[in-house]
Parts: sequence; structure tokens; C-alpha cells
Amino acid sequence: MTMIARLRLLLVIVALGFAAPAAQASNVVVDLDRNDVDVTITFGGTRLLLFGAVRPTDETTGLLMTIEGPPVNAMVRRKGRLLGLWFNLESQVLEDVSSYFQVFTTAGIDIAASSIMFQPELEPGVRLSERRLKELGPWQQAYLDTAEAKDLIVQDAQPLDWKAKTLFRAGLSLPSNVAPGRYRVRVHELTSDRIIVSSTTYLEIRRAGLNANLFALASQSPAYYGLICVLLAIISGFAAARLLRR
Repeated sequence: MTMIARLRLLLVIVALGFAAPAAQASNVVVDLDRNDVDVTITFGGTRLLLFGAVRPTDETTGLLMTIEGPPVNAMVRRKGRLLGLWFNLESQVLEDVSSYFQVFTTAGIDIAASSIMFQPELEPGVRLSERRLKELGPWQQAYLDTAEAKDLIVQDAQPLDWKAKTLFRAGLSLPSNVAPGRYRVRVHELTSDRIIVSSTTYLEIRRAGLNANLFALASQSPAYYGLICVLLAIISGFAAARLLRR
């Protein structure tokens, strides 16, 4: 843990200690070792530390933490063979699905990411046993499988380290293909399988440097962007041809 992360953890503990016992929302505090990540053209992924503290009651039995990426409209396609060739036979757009999702739990809590992603919001009073899905729809399962293959969704819950039922932490790995946007980190305090308190913090992932400039050009002036790409391809072709002649 870096010095900055340790200082932030100390602030979390102090904040929890001075919080009024009667204020239910202050029972759980969560933070990250850094709240923003710059995605440059050489970005190869990164790892973050999530940590926090909880003031448990006699009824507290565990913690559930989720990391959710910005929602996207995802196109899912079904391929099939036709005359010996593969074609996209069907497609469907899934609206407002999470571009990234991961779950961390303390010992004894077993819930898959799909049981949270495709269900209504987790809030205090909700029982996890009411949210467990027996089976996903075919399009939802296809999106889940595709995103999991790209390391954007981790279906199985990962262990959340919980020291003396007070301090908790987990390491979060973000792949190189993570989508820019606002990521929400939520920690839920549980009694049995019922949520009693929730706390939220946010992580900003944004494009930076040449990557941001190229994205802005492609979004705002696609014709110029296409022309530049064609010119670069032509120049690269001529350069390669001259090198091969030598």
C-alpha cells in the first residue's frame, strides 16, 4: 500500500470514528487509492486498491462490494452457418447494460455478477436471496460471455479482505480495453442476506494525451479523421516500399 493510500485509509478511519452513531449512512466508508485514471495511447491496464472501514453492529454478518462501469447500449449478434459460411443471422441491442462489472464479498456470501447486473438496484432492505437468477436470457448470457472473455466482467464473486470486522480492502484490475467514464463503487453491509447500509464512491476514467485528441477528432470530424487515416496509410505504404527496394 502506498503512502497516499495509507493516509487516505487513516482519514477514512477518522471519519468513521467521528461519525454520529445514529447516522446509519456513516456506518460504512469506502475509498480508492486514486479516484481518477488517465487512458493514454499506451495504456495497458492498471491496478487499484479499494479500501474502507465499517462500524459493525451485533447483526452485521458480511460485506458485499460492487464496481460498475458506465452503462452502454451493447449490440449482441448470433452467428450461424449458411451455405458453409458463417453469417450474423440475428442481432439485438441490450440497453443500459454495465460496460464493466465486478463483485467482491466476504466469506459466506455467494452471489454472481449477473444476479446484480440484470436486476433492480441493490438498496438497504433488499435480500440477496431474492436476487439470485436461476437462468439468464440468451442475449444477456451472450453479452455476459463476450464481456467476460474481454476481462470486462468477472462473473464469480472475488474475496474481500475484512480485518477484525472493521477494515476491508480489495485489489481491482482494470484491463487495457476498459471504457472511459464514471465508475461507481458501492459497499453494502449485510445482516444474514439482507442489506442494512450502503456507501458509494466514484472512479473517473478518462482519455488523455494523443488518445483523447484522436477520439475527439474521430467524434467531431469523422471525415477529416478518415482522410488523415488514408493519407497515413498511403505514406506508410510508400515508405515500406522504398525500404524494401534497398
